[in-house]
Amino acid sequence: MSTPANILPLRHCPEREPTESEQHWFRLPASPDLSICSRCWADHWQRSPFASLVQVAPELAGQNGFCDFSTPRSLSLFRHAASQGNFRIWADFWSFRHNIPYCTGGGVPNPASERISWWQLARPSTNGQQIYACDACFQDYVCAGQHANAFVRAPPIVGTARECDIAWPCNRKSVAEWTDFNHIFNQMYQRKNMQNCAQLDEAAGATRIFHTIAEQGINSLPICQACFFDHVRGTMAQEHVTPAPQNLAEGASKLCF
Repeated sequence: MSTPANILPLRHCPEREPTESEQHWFRLPASPDLSICSRCWADHWQRSPFASLVQVAPELAGQNGFCDFSTPRSLSLFRHAASQGNFRIWADFWSFRHNIPYCTGGGVPNPASERISWWQLARPSTNGQQIYACDACFQDYVCAGQHANAFVRAPPIVGTARECDIAWPCNRKSVAEWTDFNHIFNQMYQRKNMQNCAQLDEAAGATRIFHTIAEQGINSLPICQACFFDHVRGTMAQEHVTPAPQNLAEGASKLCF
């Protein structure tokens, strides 16, 4: 099964963020519901023993789509499968994973009617506050790290809708990559109790905490604490942002950069 030699991959995998800029989606004929972006094809499939198993899906070019392949657990199992020359190591995971509904996202309430399977910490915080993981995030991120055994199956939702605490980018990264248990879950509780980004709405009053970009000429651009945790903290951009956030003055308002 051949693939074009002149494919220019995307600069970055879109992961679960829909994009229309991908012109070369790849498919695995044995699993037609799996979408692989050109970045993941170039970085992982092209030089693997399994390159001949995927093919370009020209009918998907320019369509709004996202990459199913690049979660931490999927990548880890694929690398292991490639090193062993045994495709079934990864394929068995995907045949199981593709039947699990995708996470609805951070801050999205999920009522009992959604019929999502949930996980929770076996030992919640001292004040009884719980961390919840939908089954998709548990399989994709928690199981990629070292602390899956800290979670147990959660009881069905009764009454109040439930949000996935792993869905926030900072929590997905930490639970999959960090090793210090206390560091990981302290951050999760911080993020759980943090006000979410107001996005295109101005945040008013002293109810918000903002960082600013510490660069001459643009140091008035505000970054809300939630976006700092999700998109800046732990990246190369952090050194360009003021380390100490500030509350807004009473009656003031800002729009998150």
